Amino acid sequence: MRPHAMALVIGAVCAACGLAASSASAAWSQHSWQNWSRTPTNSAGVVFHPNGDYFEVWDNSPTFGLRTKVKYNYVGVKDHWKTAVSLPDKPGQHVLHRHNLIEHQRIYFYIEDLGSPSYASEYQTS
Repeated sequence: MRPHAMALVIGAVCAACGLAASSASAAWSQHSWQNWSRTPTNSAGVVFHPNGDYFEVWDNSPTFGLRTKVKYNYVGVKDHWKTAVSLPDKPGQHVLHRHNLIEHQRIYFYIEDLGSPSYASEYQTS
């Protein structure tokens, strides 16, 4: 293979790797600066109240099934997501749950129900 053709192949491979890396980081950046989130089917929702570290959770699913969970992680910390709330599935359930968080930090949080997670939201603790 000629050096010019080899350079083109290497350039194409590097460009493809860069595109894959940028799309992977874009998936993690799909979050909103807001204090609430809900599953795509609205089977569950959560509102984060920073004064007091409360997660207000709704379970809207009409059937009994998987547990409704709220998970969070601190922004900039590369470890596993922690569970703030884990409720047995009871249709129509509405719960206010306090979970002690580190003050003056930003968190990502999301809710999952029926195996369907919401997009992550980002908010500031107080």
